[in-house]
Amino acid sequence: MVTITKSIQCNPFIFTVESTFKAFVREVANAAKTTTTNLTLSLLHWKFETPASLPMKLLTDEVGFQAMLDAVQERTKGHTIFLYLPKPIDLEGPPEMSSHRNAMYYEDDEDSSIPPERNATMSHKAQINALCQESTKEVMELERHYPIGSHPLFPDKRIYAKNGLFWELTSLRLDVWGAAISTQSDPRATYDTPPMSNHFTKDKAIKPVRPPPNSSMTVFAAYGAYVKGEDYTSNRTPSHGETQTGLNNHSDHDSGHSATLTDYQNSVPPRSGPDPLFFAHHPGLPHPHHLGLPHLHQPHPLYYHPPYYPYQYSYYPPPNAVHPPAVPPPPVAVPVTSDSYPSPGITMKHSVTLETFCAKFHVSGSDSEKLSKLGYNPGNRIVESLTTDDWQSVGFTMLSWRTFLSYHRKFCDAIIAGTWISPS
Repeated sequence: MVTITKSIQCNPFIFTVESTFKAFVREVANAAKTTTTNLTLSLLHWKFETPASLPMKLLTDEVGFQAMLDAVQERTKGHTIFLYLPKPIDLEGPPEMSSHRNAMYYEDDEDSSIPPERNATMSHKAQINALCQESTKEVMELERHYPIGSHPLFPDKRIYAKNGLFWELTSLRLDVWGAAISTQSDPRATYDTPPMSNHFTKDKAIKPVRPPPNSSMTVFAAYGAYVKGEDYTSNRTPSHGETQTGLNNHSDHDSGHSATLTDYQNSVPPRSGPDPLFFAHHPGLPHPHHLGLPHLHQPHPLYYHPPYYPYQYSYYPPPNAVHPPAVPPPPVAVPVTSDSYPSPGITMKHSVTLETFCAKFHVSGSDSEKLSKLGYNPGNRIVESLTTDDWQSVGFTMLSWRTFLSYHRKFCDAIIAGTWISPS
């Protein structure tokens, strides 16, 4: 006789690698419309959706749950998981589900307003319900204390920052934090310090992305504080027992540091007169003492030099040219006059003839005739200022004229240096 097992598919749910095993089990119970006490965890199995030939693996405790998370993180795609569980046992009827801050909890007919510690007969479901209701005030205060977008590096998240680390205050973290404050289960938990919990460990912190070049200076200042492992605070909502009197008012919790915008009134020294040596090197200026002015702290306005304020951010953004540099206008041609010609000077004090010059630099006969038409004597620097029409009128081309000018400059340099040697 073959036994046929009928399976029923339950609603899917989503969990993350940050989920705990207890939270995962609660999600399984919610999907199966039962309670965690009715689940037979010793027979809970799991497998990936693809490939279908994979064997099922046990998921009965924290070890199996962590092994499943490791396997999920190793895969680059196909993260859908099938869970296989026997039919829940009927030890306790399924509760009605309600939502408190997107976190599921149970509703009973019992008076959940009674604190759990005062009613030992309350069920586990009613105690959870009472705990959530009792911490509602604390959760709302935490939401006010850490509004969404309060940190410039996370404009769309509710963030708690500490020592350069950031935790997103999800509904679950707010409930855990609020319950710890409400029940005083952790004396360390305040509105400024979260409880000792796995939800606020270093590996649960999130990292910001590097701001783009067009970001504001506030974002660059916050990122600079993060790079140095410090907390950035600016116009933060004052906590309990604090008063917000300026940009420098902040609370250093534990041993953490804070990077704030510099309060110039506290960092800039009082006014002072100029250096007395300034007047020693400028005798034409009267000294402040001669004007009957005080020596320090209240100088005459004529002699007051405002201090240079320090750059208030620890992180320098890359340069971002808002306006492109103006292109300088083309140079205006200056009309050539007789006064603008260079003087022949020392380069004409020699006895070198045009024929010797042409022989030395192998100037062709045709170009030699053209130079003769210009009346060129070797070393006469007036040729450097001739216009295009001047040298084109005797038949020079652009190439031949520039070649001649190179010979002319070499000749002038040799005459000035005294290294000219005529060809033999």
